[in-house]
Amino acid sequence: MQATTQTAKALAPNGRWVSFACRARSVQADWFWHFRLTGPSLGVGVSITDRGYPAGLIEVHKSRVVQQVTYDGRPLQLLTNADGSGWQGIWTGPHHCLIMEFSGSKVDAGAVTQVLDRLTLSDTRAGLVVTPRSRDLKTWSMYGVKFTSGGSVTIYPAEDATALVPESTGKTVEKGQVWVKTMGIAGVTRGRKYLHAGPKAVCLVDDDASAGIGVSGADQEELLKSLDVRWGA
Repeated sequence: MQATTQTAKALAPNGRWVSFACRARSVQADWFWHFRLTGPSLGVGVSITDRGYPAGLIEVHKSRVVQQVTYDGRPLQLLTNADGSGWQGIWTGPHHCLIMEFSGSKVDAGAVTQVLDRLTLSDTRAGLVVTPRSRDLKTWSMYGVKFTSGGSVTIYPAEDATALVPESTGKTVEKGQVWVKTMGIAGVTRGRKYLHAGPKAVCLVDDDASAGIGVSGADQEELLKSLDVRWGA
């Protein structure tokens, strides 16, 4: 199957449109979003996924459903991790799920509803927009993920990711510049990523061509050459 131009567009959790385009054999339809939500006496990791994702947590990761209730007429599940390292509160809307990550082993439905009480959720086919109801509640470190036949792409708003972009000039491609970033721990190389910087977004592309998961070098090269992501398009 030959690579063709693939396009997608969605609403990010902050209410801004994000457009995605590249040449690839395939691009997964779903968008995945992640951010931190913090405020007085609150700090929680939040993910937004398609409605089928919680079933995958249960089947693949062996998470266990502890409680199923409703919140404002919508399903609310409480799940514990298989290894006991933490638990999730999962709100399911008409089109998406909002997953809140909590540490510890004590599952507390009240902690989940306290978070939801402080948010306005607007769920449409285009995306789930999350709006804090008070100024002291902040969202930060927001990013999106798209999976393509050329590798996984992590997307950041350009204004939030300036520190990721090297001062040196990268390789010029169709819609920006590309750098290779070696990833390591304690001086030991643990792989690499490609950084793609355009005018409206900064993206990290996993070097999946070296991971033996079915991504070819040609697929990866075509993705990096053609990638065009605009956060706030």
